[in-house]
Amino acid sequence: MRDAVEHESTVHLTGPAAGDMTMLMRYETDDPYAVRLAFLDSGTADEGGSRDGSVTWVMGRELLTVGLTRRCGTGDVTVRPLTPALTELSFAGTHGVAVVHASTRALRAFLRATYVRVAAGSEAAWITVPDDISTLFVEPSAENPT
Repeated sequence: MRDAVEHESTVHLTGPAAGDMTMLMRYETDDPYAVRLAFLDSGTADEGGSRDGSVTWVMGRELLTVGLTRRCGTGDVTVRPLTPALTELSFAGTHGVAVVHASTRALRAFLRATYVRVAAGSEAAWITVPDDISTLFVEPSAENPT
């Protein structure tokens, strides 16, 4: 059964395109190691609540947790405490690097809610593997050989 935690927070994008935006944090119990951070500018959500214009990054829940107290991350995503009130999240993509300052309090509240759903160390128990694992693999067709 899918159970989700969602929190929204205002964050500050630094650099040439600096400004405030909304960050939607989402955690789903059927993907227990990951958190999703969707960044929305003021024009992203339409009247029906659609978020088609968002940019979403998926990162490890543990990376975000550790990054609240010390710098961590060696790939496209790094997290570090900036001040006691702010945490810096850095995202490297094909078009450059985006650096966001987020409320440490908001990140902690979100993470606390995720750990209530799935305790640290128990994530593997939440992953469902089909009885017939071969269903995860698709046979290449004669029309589309790989």
